[in-house]
Amino acid sequence: MNFFSYWFSDKIVLRAYGAQELDASAAPELYSIVQELAHEAHIPVPRIYLIDTDTPTLLPPGAAPSTPPSP
Repeated sequence: MNFFSYWFSDKIVLRAYGAQELDASAAPELYSIVQELAHEAHIPVPRIYLIDTDTPTLLPPGAAPSTPPSP
């Protein structure tokens, strides 16, 4: 169970909340901010998801910068 939870926790949470992946055409200003921050930090640009809720959240999916989450 721990191995499964570690590697698939991002997918579990994203599916549970019905998250929608955003790209540069859907949210150009947000995407450019994230892209600039990733460039400055020398990491790959992470995927950006929208969770339709009134509660502000931040969920950085993925185990490490070198292993971005898969859909």
